[in-house]
Amino acid sequence: MFYFYKFYNCSNTYNKSTKNHSGRTLVSALLVLGSSPRAWGSPQRPAISDSHGELLLGESSRDELFITSKLWLSDNHPHLVLPAIQNSLKCLGLDYLDLYLVHCPMSAKPEIRKFPYEEHELMPFDMKGVWASMGQCHKLGLTKSIGVSNFSTKKLEHLLSFASIPPAVNQVELNPSWQQKNLREYCKGKGIVVTAYAPLGARGTSYGQ
Repeated sequence: MFYFYKFYNCSNTYNKSTKNHSGRTLVSALLVLGSSPRAWGSPQRPAISDSHGELLLGESSRDELFITSKLWLSDNHPHLVLPAIQNSLKCLGLDYLDLYLVHCPMSAKPEIRKFPYEEHELMPFDMKGVWASMGQCHKLGLTKSIGVSNFSTKKLEHLLSFASIPPAVNQVELNPSWQQKNLREYCKGKGIVVTAYAPLGARGTSYGQ
């Protein structure tokens, strides 16, 4: 097994790849605001050019890669989900994603693309409408699976109460100091895979434990 991490400083993009025991490469390409303070407050822009899209695939065939992207808060509205994934695919130079995640159970004003947000820049999150649009992305073949990130047990219970397609994944902060045992047990019982971000901890960040 090997792991490598690539950061496009000029494009607000993270690319993570891990080759698992079967030899399949896992790639995460998140078209969201990056961690650099210089990126905060700037409009989201195409994150990967055509040449970077070719670099993403390299010598691998598409079916050897597992590619994930996320829906950012300013696009977390029912009418913006489809345009957002289409833009991500265009930037990546791909026809489909393997997994598309709702980044957070929160919505921000569409015209404001930054992080962190002020309270007055946030809007009510239409979970039912957004999830219906996520399902449309799946039905159109734009993503093989859909999931969520930063969802608590309570949020997942609400989502599962109406979802025709349950979330395949819940990505949350998970590390030795923040083990989230109850959430992990709940997800296991519902058949939801838990994936971790900040597995070594996130001290010094605005969000971490």
